[in-house]
Amino acid sequence: MLARIAEAAAGDAPAATVEIGAGHGALTLHLAARTPAGGRVLAIEVDDDLLPGLAELAEEEPRIRPFAQDVLTVDIAELAAAEGVATPVRV
Repeated sequence: MLARIAEAAAGDAPAATVEIGAGHGALTLHLAARTPAGGRVLAIEVDDDLLPGLAELAEEEPRIRPFAQDVLTVDIAELAAAEGVATPVRV
């Protein structure tokens, strides 16, 4: 199921995908697999307890960038620019 969701989200393989509420990263890995080399999965997670797991995934997969933030307070365009990714991005 996660692979199908990631496939639908990837569409034309955007340079960056913003994942809101990345959690344990199960979908994050599938999104990264469908992101072109040099692309990014900007994994936003508000729960500090889940961030160590996302950090481990980011060590294994360089396209994953975890962020400890509340998506309601994030400027997604600014976040993407800080990561060197041109907007628009897929959310």
